[in-house]
Amino acid sequence: MLALAAAAGLCLMSGCFNVGDMLNIIDDSNGNFTVTIQKVDEVGDILTDGGGMTLYTYSGDGAGESRCYGECAVKWPPLLVAGEPTAPHRISREVGVTARSDGGMQVTYRGRPLYRYFKDKMAGNSYGHGVNGEWFIAAVGVQ
Repeated sequence: MLALAAAAGLCLMSGCFNVGDMLNIIDDSNGNFTVTIQKVDEVGDILTDGGGMTLYTYSGDGAGESRCYGECAVKWPPLLVAGEPTAPHRISREVGVTARSDGGMQVTYRGRPLYRYFKDKMAGNSYGHGVNGEWFIAAVGVQ
């Protein structure tokens, strides 16, 4: 995770990614994926939801277990599904679900629960990266 933060520098902290000039969909997505991959020039391949919203992981979570509830889940809405999540072939075997104690089924990447951030208002925003030193952009290949 530190390499990801170092590569992106202050840009990630300020949420300065713009869809038009920073992100390009690199998988041939038809828009129906729960999780997809987008390329960010300064960072590499990151995970987004089907609408292009940046996905995050929380260092306070356990393996396959969300520890973000209540006010935390208001600020960091979990990526929930009713059935099986879908993803591009490149990562499809690494995307799964975990049962939340509140009854929801949360999407995971490599066993890590995935979240959105309430301050990200449009595709390409990444304001949540590095918050409290606990929240990080979910990057392809990073555990």
